[in-house]
Amino acid sequence: MYERPQAGGGAGKPQAGGMARRWRGGGLGRSLLVRTADLDGDGAAEIVALAGPELKVFDWTGDTYQLRWEAELGREGLSLAAGSLTPEGVGAVAVGTRDGVLLYGLSSGGLALLCQTLLFPGAYFRSVDLADVDGDGRTEVVAAGSGAQTLYVFQIRTAGGEARLEELGRVYTGGLVTAQGTPDGQVVAGTRDGYVDVFVPCSLLPGPAQAIYSVRRGDSLWRIARKFGVSPGSLARANRLTEPYQLEPGQILVIPPPAGPARSGTRESGEGRPPPARGPGGSTPGGSPPPTGR
Repeated sequence: MYERPQAGGGAGKPQAGGMARRWRGGGLGRSLLVRTADLDGDGAAEIVALAGPELKVFDWTGDTYQLRWEAELGREGLSLAAGSLTPEGVGAVAVGTRDGVLLYGLSSGGLALLCQTLLFPGAYFRSVDLADVDGDGRTEVVAAGSGAQTLYVFQIRTAGGEARLEELGRVYTGGLVTAQGTPDGQVVAGTRDGYVDVFVPCSLLPGPAQAIYSVRRGDSLWRIARKFGVSPGSLARANRLTEPYQLEPGQILVIPPPAGPARSGTRESGEGRPPPARGPGGSTPGGSPPPTGR
């Protein structure tokens, strides 16, 4: 069952540190995306392969891998992810397409479509991942739409006995190519311009009293804080910013809720005091101009 490496044109023993091919299959005649995951809960990982509109799952039978489940997507698959939906290990397969994301799982009839997103025309979901990004113990689908240049987070919701992938949040990221969740709930995105962006859960899923803001050219921490009626200090802390508070265009900031009015007779902290007066050109007396988005 193992194909040993060839040495000098003939059969030979595997070299130390070498690899021996255990199995080869598929033969789908086109480029493949492959992932591994334990979809059936037997403790052994299956091989999930995506070839355009064809989705296939190969299972180890004790001496070889055999095609066990397959599905026709009805559209071209662009990206693939496989993993668990719940802590109990319920397996699923996410497929990104040009206009949406499909979620497959095992049923009594084999590999079946569990649910899908609404249509996002021209989004081109070239990257999908399964990760718990909001810490609720359930897996979300993280999808990067390179055409829409937008990072989406979806979660399975059930209404009227019907499941669907519902959008929880989105962030515009110029030049977005790929995105992946991390074990600690962050989302890491890569762009075609060579940037790596890390988003924290509250950036993607803001609370009722929060908002998010994308930094624009010419913005400064002071200007954004004044725009939303919050103190520069609270804005910096909400986003873990440190001096000199350099901002970049496209950077996502979490806007905390405005603080209530200070009680009379109490002294406000430094963060609650109004910013210093600004001279011509926006500079502060005796200081340098505030950093702005480049």
